[in-house]
Amino acid sequence: MIFKSFVTNSSSNIFEHLSDSNISLSPGPPAAASSPLKQNNKEPPLNKKLKPKNTKILIINFQSVKNKKAEIGNLIDSSNPNIIIGTETWLRKDICSSEIFPDGFNVYRKDRRDGYGGVLVAVRSDYISEEVNPDNENDTESIFVKISLHHNKSLIVGSMYRPPSSDLAYMEDLKQQVDKLKKKYKGAVFWIGGDINLPDIQWTTQTVDNHHYPTSVNMKFLDLIHDNHLEQIVSFPTRKDRVLDLFLTNRPSLVNRCEPLPGISDHDIVYIDTDITAKINKPTQRKIYLWKKADNTKLEELTRSMNTNFHSIFHPMSPIQEMPPLHKENYHQTGKRQM
Repeated sequence: MIFKSFVTNSSSNIFEHLSDSNISLSPGPPAAASSPLKQNNKEPPLNKKLKPKNTKILIINFQSVKNKKAEIGNLIDSSNPNIIIGTETWLRKDICSSEIFPDGFNVYRKDRRDGYGGVLVAVRSDYISEEVNPDNENDTESIFVKISLHHNKSLIVGSMYRPPSSDLAYMEDLKQQVDKLKKKYKGAVFWIGGDINLPDIQWTTQTVDNHHYPTSVNMKFLDLIHDNHLEQIVSFPTRKDRVLDLFLTNRPSLVNRCEPLPGISDHDIVYIDTDITAKINKPTQRKIYLWKKADNTKLEELTRSMNTNFHSIFHPMSPIQEMPPLHKENYHQTGKRQM
């Protein structure tokens, strides 16, 4: 019988050699395991803010900004954009951006002289941004802003508006601006949005099918796109059945979503979610003295001493520029010691 050696009639307990003293209440680690032990991943501290993983853009044809402060505030609260590209702002130089936009945005504008038209780019104030217009004297309604990304990369955001009455020369100027920026910032990501008023272009085929505007104007805009290796992303109508508000980029793979939102004029808003993270300005650290914990008696004594010392050093004919630094340093040291 093959298994005979394993069969026993003994009634002895095979565990009888184990006594209570040999038993440990802690099993300890296994000698072997069929799968690796799970690592103890620490949770991030509750007070540590996670970096945003994407950047959201709104492209808005305002048809007057100044009377829509409440609508703009509600829109920002509901969609939480990082960047707003605006056209037809209808602003003048005597109207401050702070009268319209809530705190938390740096607003770059180019207003038209007659109080109509106009463009803007509003960027979250904790982003590192600056205006980079290639030609400030150009009469085109366009403005461009550079935003710092990680690893010394840049994002160029532009807002452009083409008035319906503009001619071929106007479109040539727009193209020249984009050409210059694309040449200067070769490795940058480009986002250009706005209302170009060219309903004749069929974007699925990139052909000119109608004749609302001269073919030369339509073709020049297509040249702007092709020569700078850009792609037009908006695929839905933004005013009635026409695609007027556009979004151009040289990195379409970074666009996660592009969809319409209800507008605050007769144009729908273009909402875009992108896979880009901008560099964030670190807040300045400030020291705040706790006056409640100050030794007021000692402070009074030191202040009297400082006053006596001040009058012993300076007299009415002493140079005034020498006084503030010493006075400031004395007060600083006093506060530092007593609070």
